[in-house]
Amino acid sequence: MQLKNLLVASADPGSLFKLWVLEGVIAPERPGRGPGIHAEYDEANVIAMRLALKMRDASMNVRRYSKAFGELHKWLRRTPKNEWPSYRVTMTLDQAFIAHRDIDQNLTTDGYFADMRRLVNPSKSLSITRNIAQR
Repeated sequence: MQLKNLLVASADPGSLFKLWVLEGVIAPERPGRGPGIHAEYDEANVIAMRLALKMRDASMNVRRYSKAFGELHKWLRRTPKNEWPSYRVTMTLDQAFIAHRDIDQNLTTDGYFADMRRLVNPSKSLSITRNIAQR
């Protein structure tokens, strides 16, 4: 997927994209190599962009969560896409906790919670709660 398709799919205006790539929030599937060889993006980037934009809209400093986004990218790339909606993710500063939606997720840390079903299908309202302690 080319950059313009990623920005359209994630509804990102492009203003934060380069910064988030440098910070590790967005991880291209294949990085570019100079002029003429463009980076390639995948569906994992679309999900990560949607989540990052929602976190930003909730006044979160998304760059502080780059380690968690790295883990999220790894999980998304090794898990079949059709299974993504069955999970939820909790983003903390150090990691992404990913659990099946039917499993009670007991966290001892504060974090940013998102239902993957809402990230995969953004036309539904996004059900996210945020704990102010992480600001």
